[in-house]
Amino acid sequence: MNISAKTLIYAQLYIVMCIGLLIGAKVVPDTAIYITDLINLILFVKIAQNSSCFYKLKIYTSLYPIIILSMLLGIALFSWIINGQSVAMFAWEFRSFFRYYIYFFSCVLFLNKKDIFKILKILRIFLYSNFIVSVIQYFIFNITGDENGGLFGITTGVNAGVVLFCCIMLSYYLLGYFKKYVNIKQLAINLFIILSLSILAEIKFLMYIILGFIILSIIMHFRSNRSKYLIGLSCIILLIGAFLILSFYSRKYFDNLFNADTVTSYVNQEGGYNFDDGGLNRGIAISKINDKFYYDNNINKYIGFGLGSCSASTVIPTAFYAKYSYMAYHFFLTSYILLEQGWIGFILYVLFFISIIFACFTIRKRFKNKFIFDFTIAVILLAILNIWYNASLRSNSAYLIYLVLAFPFILYKEYILKFSKNEKSMCEYNRTGVQCRKISRKMPHVFNRTIHLKY
Repeated sequence: MNISAKTLIYAQLYIVMCIGLLIGAKVVPDTAIYITDLINLILFVKIAQNSSCFYKLKIYTSLYPIIILSMLLGIALFSWIINGQSVAMFAWEFRSFFRYYIYFFSCVLFLNKKDIFKILKILRIFLYSNFIVSVIQYFIFNITGDENGGLFGITTGVNAGVVLFCCIMLSYYLLGYFKKYVNIKQLAINLFIILSLSILAEIKFLMYIILGFIILSIIMHFRSNRSKYLIGLSCIILLIGAFLILSFYSRKYFDNLFNADTVTSYVNQEGGYNFDDGGLNRGIAISKINDKFYYDNNINKYIGFGLGSCSASTVIPTAFYAKYSYMAYHFFLTSYILLEQGWIGFILYVLFFISIIFACFTIRKRFKNKFIFDFTIAVILLAILNIWYNASLRSNSAYLIYLVLAFPFILYKEYILKFSKNEKSMCEYNRTGVQCRKISRKMPHVFNRTIHLKY
């Protein structure tokens, strides 16, 4: 049976949103999580079968993300060779680290503009569904805190997926409101839902993100009449949020949320989540890793100990994790990447996101409607904050972020194909070694037009 790439991309989306709950409820075995890897493998084969895929991706995404990803791959291979770790450990972690990029490029190649709107509709439905499931978990099954993940599951740490998902939806509704795709009623309902999810799952970081994003949106659109309505709505929503926090937790808990000394202590406290000597916390993860492992400025500081050498996976246990698991370094993406790929790998990892921001700013000039580009930029900025906050960008929920990252390039692909008479000739022309800027001379009608896409 020949399953289309688009069907697999959608299947991945549904599985990512529901598999955590199905595993937590024992409906499916724990190994069902690897279905996402099987889908990724098939998508990779479908990409490889397309002889001109590289040339298409070079045109659709620009060279910068591809160059940075190639450098990241080079560092991973170089570090593996230098450190002489086992092939099995490297291969397993390679799968875990680079799987999202396969999904990202698959979305760019195989989805179209209509799929973007369909996916956004699916995500809206998921938000409401996740809220209902989360409420049921809290009030009926007494599942609270880190274990209250709604559709993302009911095991410790699943609320990390809620953070990424809510960051996407918060960006969509706040930006959509000022672009007049979302009315004040829709904004009110969804802000309440997102804030409620953060309270039910006790995600302080998300509470701060909601407050900060609202304030930033008001400042950036202070001349708009819509900002005045948002100010009034925000006061009501925040009052409701304060009431819920006081009802579910305590007055001391509420006061500590706005106490700078308490927040600083919480972020930088020794012992981290495990409250053990030497345990990491998000505020001290980078400095602790540098002091403990890279104090003599050796080569590992720059290239790490190798992809897979510090893996916390139970499938292929590592000696490093057995010795240093008390540090809980795998709870934070900063410490995890610094250990495995060093400072060069960490910087390249962040640069990949930044390169997409630059690509969005470049591409958006050709479109009158810039909502998708602004939406993607907002999601990327929040994703970069998540690198510091936790390790959710290593979880299955990270597929949602990379799906959104593909949106601008999907639009740009359609923009190019809309005005090019023959996609194959364009790719063949590029195959000769002529850069994209020279293609613009051959097809000025493609690269010099500004078009309006309705959302």
